[in-house]
Amino acid sequence: MTGHRRRPEPSPEQLLRLRHEAKRQLRTRIGAVRGALPAEARERRSLAIADHVINHEAYGRAEVLTAYIAMRGEVNPRRILDAARAAGKVIALPRIDWSTETMLFYRWDDGDELEESGMGFLQPLTTAPSIADEIIDLVLTPALAIDLRGHRIGFGKGFYDRFLERLPDATSVALIFDFQRLAEVPDTPGDVPVQFWATSKGIESPD
Repeated sequence: MTGHRRRPEPSPEQLLRLRHEAKRQLRTRIGAVRGALPAEARERRSLAIADHVINHEAYGRAEVLTAYIAMRGEVNPRRILDAARAAGKVIALPRIDWSTETMLFYRWDDGDELEESGMGFLQPLTTAPSIADEIIDLVLTPALAIDLRGHRIGFGKGFYDRFLERLPDATSVALIFDFQRLAEVPDTPGDVPVQFWATSKGIESPD
């Protein structure tokens, strides 16, 4: 009697390709769900998320924070930025340096001119004051998905992963809608988890 032949274990290279493909599929699926969220619901949930961040101790002690201008249905951090400005905190927004494929941050005040980045989001002009990594206390990141370990799925370019790696002492908080919180997402080399994530239900951290 002939026994069943065991299927060979996938090689590390095959596993990595599978993980990248799984990430791609999650980006498509969750991006579609987020894009279908009505504008009124998105704004209402964004305000609830913002309130949780504003009441968190990491926001309270931060003097310099980085954020982003929402695009493609992302959580809108506008209420956080307004509160930070009123509290005298310094706000920085990302700008892509395509020559080094890194994200640099520049000071932003309400009304300052922004320009398109080439990736669909608005970024400060190079004439804005630059913000040094070492003075950043709080990093608010967008994400397509977050798992219970703090691993995030972004748009696949790794800009935030490389940025977070440069700031080991800053507190990182991803802003997401409830349906973007997953039990586990596939991680790949270079991924840097966030310390917290905020949804309309509150702020969580890895177990």
